[in-house]
Amino acid sequence: MITLKIADREYLLPEGWHEVNLHKFSKIMEKNSQIAEYKSQILFGLEVLSILIDSRVDDLKNLTRGAFATLSEEISWINETPKAINKEEFVIDGVKWRPIKDLNRLTMGDNISLELMIGESNETNILNNILPILMRKVKSIKGEGGITYEELESFDSLNYTATRDLLSKNIMITEVITFKDFFLSGEKVSSTTTKATSEREKSKKKAKTPKVQ
Repeated sequence: MITLKIADREYLLPEGWHEVNLHKFSKIMEKNSQIAEYKSQILFGLEVLSILIDSRVDDLKNLTRGAFATLSEEISWINETPKAINKEEFVIDGVKWRPIKDLNRLTMGDNISLELMIGESNETNILNNILPILMRKVKSIKGEGGITYEELESFDSLNYTATRDLLSKNIMITEVITFKDFFLSGEKVSSTTTKATSEREKSKKKAKTPKVQ
């Protein structure tokens, strides 16, 4: 992070996507989807910068042209695609979290929740929406002989919103960007159900297809 001083206030400016959390990334993605509506590219740039450093846009309007040009150069990395970082465990407020990598381990209830959230999502918010289902708290359990082992907790649907907010503000986009790539590439959650439905539709079409004389 780079420390900035603007109008007697200090701000932290990320030096790359690896220092941008999921919450800010989603806001930038949403802003980027609206770029065609902007009549002022300078205003657009100030709004993106305000997201990155957690400031008000009005406070940034006092920047000189030279200062704004320098800051724009500092965040030129924003035009690049975030590079994935392989991370298998996260610690947030002293609590361990791990992602579910094998979707076959999801319960049918989990699959329903995941499908519903994917259906309600777009490219700007899909990661925020699916992460609470795919990321689980790690709990320690004492087994026979006093041996302690770890396992993932079940999906807590009752605290979905709180979990979404917690994860999005504490996990960097580079650490979970692979989830976005996976689900936006057309992969399905319930592959077995999808396959069965597909085969059933094929059978119907075959039965209804008339013979050509």
